[in-house]
Amino acid sequence: GLDYWWPKESDVDENLDLSQGVYRRRGLAKAIYYKATAQDPSLNTTFDMPGSGRVAICVGLGGGTGGGTALDIAKTIKWKKSPTSDVTLFGVLPSEYENDDVKTNAYTMLSELEHLACNEDRELFRDIVLMPIDATEYEGKTGDGLGTEDNLQEFDEAFGYVFISYYNHGQEKAFDQSPRYAPFTVAVPQVLRYNIAAIEDT
Repeated sequence: GLDYWWPKESDVDENLDLSQGVYRRRGLAKAIYYKATAQDPSLNTTFDMPGSGRVAICVGLGGGTGGGTALDIAKTIKWKKSPTSDVTLFGVLPSEYENDDVKTNAYTMLSELEHLACNEDRELFRDIVLMPIDATEYEGKTGDGLGTEDNLQEFDEAFGYVFISYYNHGQEKAFDQSPRYAPFTVAVPQVLRYNIAAIEDT
């Protein structure tokens, strides 16, 4: 009785044109990823890395491509290519204004991440940092974007600051006090500016 959102003929043309993504189908993204790596083993060298290092995976959790393959790519990097690397996931949570498929994808991804954190013997992610895009009132790809452009620009700037701040704190694990059943850290997507000159004058 579940409504699976498999590709419809109207979603792709006869040449399987996926230039617009996989239309929120996480399963299709996974299938393409594994088919590609199975057909062309040299694709695995894309993840050729030094013995250890820091890896950031930045995805929109509501999409099909990022939300569908982030775990698989992280497993390839951490469990096959570079076991000593520190992989951190930066995920953007969809807004309440986006469609149900997007919200379902995000819910599924969060459930998978929580299950993984609670049940796997091997740690996949060093940290999972979530950023809600809700305050921008973004309606997704199908929205008209009117009135949200400035908000999205500020969100993009805030995301950059969160990313830089995370990696500027040093080598220690930022959120090592988090329990296994709550592996997420939520970053506030807001930029605060202080008028230093006025403060100094005062």
